[in-house]
Amino acid sequence: MIDVANIVTTRRKTAVDFFSRTTGNLIAAARAGGVAHLVTLSIVGSDEVDFGYYFGKRAQEELVRSGAVPWTVVRATQFFEFPEPLLDSASPVVVVPRMLTRPVAAQTLVEHAVGGPAGMAPEIAGPDQLDMVDMARRIARARGRRRLVVPVTLPGKVGKAMTTGGLLPRGEYLRGRRTFEAHLASLRAA
Repeated sequence: MIDVANIVTTRRKTAVDFFSRTTGNLIAAARAGGVAHLVTLSIVGSDEVDFGYYFGKRAQEELVRSGAVPWTVVRATQFFEFPEPLLDSASPVVVVPRMLTRPVAAQTLVEHAVGGPAGMAPEIAGPDQLDMVDMARRIARARGRRRLVVPVTLPGKVGKAMTTGGLLPRGEYLRGRRTFEAHLASLRAA
């Protein structure tokens, strides 16, 4: 079973409540259903950057680690598709956070699910270090969407961490093979 449950929020309480409730329910259902392996998606750096949403991911990880179902937690950098929901809004102006990332293909997560439980798996990240704002602009162009992408730097330590690599892997990590340019080429072809 792969857990990619998500909520769009920056609020700590909302994130913690959501991930605690959904993860608790998922673990109970997995145990009752005899699931042999629960793979949970998390975020590289979520244990270091004190952002509201990341507190929810920390709560989720803790529940999975202490749950009664064999597990793997995979911390990944943002997937190639991360900016797309922002670009899908009806507004011609899109606010995108400034952050450094090594975007990765979502397929990399699936590769972990076919193996056995691994506990805290090696972090995964893509081969290219990019800025999220640049990614959003390039995706908009590839899809033929006219959007004004407005960069925003989050205030304080969170903004500094996001713009200086706080969400990048440190040390050893599994490097995805697919490049962001290959992802863009597939968008143009669609």
